[in-house]
Amino acid sequence: MSRKMKRCSKKLLGVLGVALFYYFVGVVKADAEIHRKAMRNVRQIEVENGMHLYCEDNKLLTILQINIAIAPDDVITLQNSTCPIGRNETHVTAQTSFLDCGTTFEETEEEFIFTNVLTVTPKAPENAIILRRHQVPREYELRCSFVKSPRTTLDTGIIHIFEDVCASQANPCNKTTSYCAASQINFECQCRDGFTKQSGGQQCLDYCEAGQNYCDEATTECVPTPGIGPNYRCDCLDSQKVKQAYYRCAGPEASRDEQKSTEGTKVWIFIVVGLILLLIVAISVLVYFKYRRRNYDVPHDV
Repeated sequence: MSRKMKRCSKKLLGVLGVALFYYFVGVVKADAEIHRKAMRNVRQIEVENGMHLYCEDNKLLTILQINIAIAPDDVITLQNSTCPIGRNETHVTAQTSFLDCGTTFEETEEEFIFTNVLTVTPKAPENAIILRRHQVPREYELRCSFVKSPRTTLDTGIIHIFEDVCASQANPCNKTTSYCAASQINFECQCRDGFTKQSGGQQCLDYCEAGQNYCDEATTECVPTPGIGPNYRCDCLDSQKVKQAYYRCAGPEASRDEQKSTEGTKVWIFIVVGLILLLIVAISVLVYFKYRRRNYDVPHDV
């Protein structure tokens, strides 16, 4: 009897151990989910015109638009100037972690606060002694705060400044004509099928707007057809005109004259080819008779 009780007690302890294990796993998962939700407080802050800060879940996302917030040749740095800064023709991007690039963390009774400083240094003329107001370096505080909840703890993950603009849906790409292609520290608006960039430009246009078509401007109108044929078609400006080729139109009289000219050209080609064939036949006959006569002139032995 005692052996059976020992076996039962061992089985009971095993079942209780497994149950406790799954209970604690469930508590940890639920706690992590609560922490994650507590940190979620997405909002947009306009630092200045052309510069926006997005406070997301564990992210500081900042977008600087060139020619509005900064000039193309401005030098951009974070608190730690050695951190990489990427840029394209329209915006500036970079990334950091909690412990990199000078990002500081502060915890109050009510909030978690992440702070970094962005410095914009305009390019000054060489050997300049006096700097004008617009040439003086400017500093912008990038500050995101997260309100605590009763069970919130610090999530020691990675934050990204200027990170993956495409995923945030805060990119300037026109959704109709282009799509956002992201890299680690940069992004680019790439044209969709049927659209292209004008030479030296960044905006995606249809082939008519970009001027990349062969339509005759004097007789036709370019009509965009994205994804169909050469992505455009050439319609005659005058409904009375007849399309001579895909890219130009002409009036009915001009079309008839061109048809007559084409027919005349065909006749001349036929005559020339006939004469050449006749000449070849004549030469062949002459060569044949000359060879045959030579055979008759040769004396035969009796």
